Amino acid sequence: MLVREILREQALVHESNIDLMGGVDFRKGCYVGQELTIRTEHRGVVRKRILPCVLYPEEEAEPKALEYHPEIGGDGGGGGVSADMVPAEASIGRVGKKGRSAGKWLRGVGNVGLALCRLEMMTDVVLPGEAASAAYTAGDEFVVGLGGKGEEDDARKVKIKAFVPEWLRQGLEKKEGH
Repeated sequence: MLVREILREQALVHESNIDLMGGVDFRKGCYVGQELTIRTEHRGVVRKRILPCVLYPEEEAEPKALEYHPEIGGDGGGGGVSADMVPAEASIGRVGKKGRSAGKWLRGVGNVGLALCRLEMMTDVVLPGEAASAAYTAGDEFVVGLGGKGEEDDARKVKIKAFVPEWLRQGLEKKEGH
């Protein structure tokens, strides 16, 4: 089975949440990237993580829950627009602001998918050892472009909302306490 959600030769163990799922033994082993992985585990702050996201039309209000619909726009009036129309690794931007990318779209189906998100920009997660960042404000909105071959398609965007699963919050809290 080919895993396309984890970026080949770019993904880090921590960004892919493998550390929180018990997929790495930090006490032993010999693998490519082991030094960086161990250093990040013991000293580093992980600023990006893969999170589940919902895509929704620009004219709709932000969704409050992670719910699947076959098209973007849960009423079925999405005009055939779905997550598979967003190119892999498309940059996520903040509505009305220029600057650093808030993340990268990875892959999805219907109106849901996975994205590598900058936690301090797209979520309320406070990174270990840092004060609550002014970068995230409740109500901030983010967009990602739909793929296409024409200029009109390049301008088409949908909004994206990241959700932090409870297991991830608990795992991060447990790490802070270790």
